[in-house]
Amino acid sequence: MEEEKTKEYDVLGYKVRLAQKAGESVGVSADEVVGFVRDQAEQIQRKNPNLDRGQVAILVALRMASDKIAIDREFKESVHHFQATTQGVLEEIDQISAE
Repeated sequence: MEEEKTKEYDVLGYKVRLAQKAGESVGVSADEVVGFVRDQAEQIQRKNPNLDRGQVAILVALRMASDKIAIDREFKESVHHFQATTQGVLEEIDQISAE
């Protein structure tokens, strides 16, 4: 059975426990994720000091969702461009080979 490591964090005054199974590689540590969320929250709080922590949390979530959607869209466009370029090169190779 795989061992789970659990660590507790404080994010916007909420206690959060995150677990990661030993040997499980996700490429991003819980410390990095929590640090990123805290940084985003602090940026929003500095610009809008009158917001309560729930409002800050919602704005962080919306900002992160917007960023993810933009990244996904950019990735899909890049893949499409790469496929189109590759197809064009393959067609040119076929033409040259046929000569």
